[in-house]
Amino acid sequence: MKCRRPKCPNKARRAGLCAKHHKSGGFVDAAPAVAHYQALRAAGLTTHDIARLSGLNRDTLRGMGRHGCGRVRHSTLECLLAVSVPLRIAETGAKVDATGTRRRLQALQAAGYSLSALGAALGVSEQAVSLWLRRDVVEAATAAKVSALFGCWQLRPGPSARAAGYARRKGWAPPLAWDEDTIDDPAAKPYACARKDRLIIPRAELVEEVEFFGDVREVARRLGIQQESVEQQLRRSA
Repeated sequence: MKCRRPKCPNKARRAGLCAKHHKSGGFVDAAPAVAHYQALRAAGLTTHDIARLSGLNRDTLRGMGRHGCGRVRHSTLECLLAVSVPLRIAETGAKVDATGTRRRLQALQAAGYSLSALGAALGVSEQAVSLWLRRDVVEAATAAKVSALFGCWQLRPGPSARAAGYARRKGWAPPLAWDEDTIDDPAAKPYACARKDRLIIPRAELVEEVEFFGDVREVARRLGIQQESVEQQLRRSA
């Protein structure tokens, strides 16, 4: 079997690529994969459905939803893109429940992103974002865009103290308070965050606390966030 790269005569080794191309191009930007995964979720497919249709492991898909934009294997991207968003959603502009969209926008404001910054990133006006925050339903495409942005920005503190203060007064939960697997569920509740103003804890502090207490679970409890969030921040800031 030859390498799947055009005009490459070399023998495929891993993920359909030869040794040369696997080393240089085996991994790609995760943003397209994250966006497509979120579009499939917004269209009503569960993680189990997507795993069955794509042949990917459910943990791989869950990690894609939680970890945001980074890099994924090219083969993972191809498998995911092979799953088409249902035509009834993609072509008719069908509506989906706005709960997850609203929560993600509120959480990003709590992280320090203003409506204008969110609008600019999403390619819409500030007024449009404000409207989505009040809607009970939104278009599936809108839900997918907001979800992809949330995946990229959830671990990056924003520059607006004003937006964060407004969200705090409203009682909106920050990104780390939500589980990506349940954020779209209207019945789900955010995790209690004792330190909502500390969305991103410096890695040095996390390492020090883990070394002192000797248990990531205990550190997460003391910080008022999920154990997975502590582990995730340690990995991403390494």
